[in-house]
Amino acid sequence: GRLLGGVATSLLFSVFEAWMVSEHFSRNFSPDLLGSTFAQAYFGNSIVAIIAGLVGQWAAQTFGFVAPFDCSMIMLLIGTAIVSQTWSENYGNQVTPFLTQLTNAFKIV
Repeated sequence: GRLLGGVATSLLFSVFEAWMVSEHFSRNFSPDLLGSTFAQAYFGNSIVAIIAGLVGQWAAQTFGFVAPFDCSMIMLLIGTAIVSQTWSENYGNQVTPFLTQLTNAFKIV
């Protein structure tokens, strides 16, 4: 349990950054912009966390202690709808076989 929890936490905190770097270079953006992109993303994340805390507190005081979870479910559904309609899938390198890519990844790690 702890091993899988550790792996899951590591993935949670590294997958987005890996995707961001890959997507940044696949769209041929300047490498100099990557730092400011991450800075803006982390700043935006902080603002969203503060607003979520305020909305959760308001919902708990107004509708009861379960209400913040209901609010999060609504936001999850809205986010899912937006992402599914606006984001394209990143299939990676389809020329190289998956097993070869996996082997290369393990060598790097």
